[in-house]
Amino acid sequence: MSAVPRCQTNPMPGKEKVVSTRICVYAKLVASWHLRNLEMFANLTRLIEGPNERIVVLYGQGHEFLLKQFIRESPDLELVDPLDFL
Repeated sequence: MSAVPRCQTNPMPGKEKVVSTRICVYAKLVASWHLRNLEMFANLTRLIEGPNERIVVLYGQGHEFLLKQFIRESPDLELVDPLDFL
């Protein structure tokens, strides 16, 4: 997790250290989850060999929101509902 910046010991003066530590832990957790989804998206894009290639991707439901967002924001990819092909 070296990509995640270290949290300050007490980013909120006047609050208990436990609260700031808990916020720090959650911030690192969210950052690592986002990084994991970016890595999955990067792996997906490496699989593409041509402009007309189709790829079926299976992933856990927790990854759905971010992966769909990354695909929608990519100018080279198109998100297609697989039910249209079944």
